Amino acid sequence: MPLEHAAALTLTVETGDRYQQARAHAGLGHAHHATGKHGRARQHWQHALGLYTDLGVPEAGDVRAHLAALGGAVKDDGD
Repeated sequence: MPLEHAAALTLTVETGDRYQQARAHAGLGHAHHATGKHGRARQHWQHALGLYTDLGVPEAGDVRAHLAALGGAVKDDGD
């Protein structure tokens, strides 16, 4: 699954579609979180949040909730 999101991110950066970039980052965040790579998940969710917030779409709230759930207890996994 991360490969599909990574490919989508590459394509959306090339096309300049910021909404789909955010979706790809959010998907990568979920994939990394599921595999225990919480640092990488946080990075992708932060990118998604920034894009969604700039776009003014409600998906920002979902990503904000995922970041809040990570909280401060997540150790740096080196990723």
